[in-house]
Amino acid sequence: MPWKKTSCCLCLQSCGLEVMVENNEIVKVRPDKANLRSQGYACRKGLKVAHYQHHRQRLKQPLKRKNGQLVSIGWDDVLTEIGQRLGEIKELYGPLSIALVAGGSGGCQIGGRFSGRFLMSLGSRYLYTALGQEWTGRHYVRGQVYGDQTLFLHPDHDKLELLLALGWNGWSSHGMPQTRRFIKSISESMPRAEIRKIQTFEWTDF
Repeated sequence: MPWKKTSCCLCLQSCGLEVMVENNEIVKVRPDKANLRSQGYACRKGLKVAHYQHHRQRLKQPLKRKNGQLVSIGWDDVLTEIGQRLGEIKELYGPLSIALVAGGSGGCQIGGRFSGRFLMSLGSRYLYTALGQEWTGRHYVRGQVYGDQTLFLHPDHDKLELLLALGWNGWSSHGMPQTRRFIKSISESMPRAEIRKIQTFEWTDF
């Protein structure tokens, strides 16, 4: 079976992956060494993408509650019903009575480009995502510093001399490309005494 190229959508780094597919299911995953961004790097989340893709509790079709039970409903039927009910709500209560709740990972951000336009077409502006908890402080600081929450700086980690990370576990939560490789390269290039000093500091030192 040939390897097929794709990318991970579990964080904004979108590392390149190669997957082997059998009977429309992912059976093997490996990092894509030819990917110009990730260069053969992938974290444990990306390498476990088959677990999330084919989890037994994942919904594969729309469900509707009837007589206290969830039953399958066709896509044409569910889209028609949702459209009718949204129209009724908008007509009765106005467009600002409609809000959209979404996720906050890389894949959900891709969908966000469409959900925003969808909300605007309805006349609403209320979009709630996991980023409301994860990035609220970051968005606030961007707005105060740059005057625009969409503007931000990203660490040039190949050239920096000091990396100060507060409230961030880069070993598990990737905020820049190939984070584990970068952190490991820092630890290997520093004297062991300096590493111990970094690992044992306390907030009372500030």
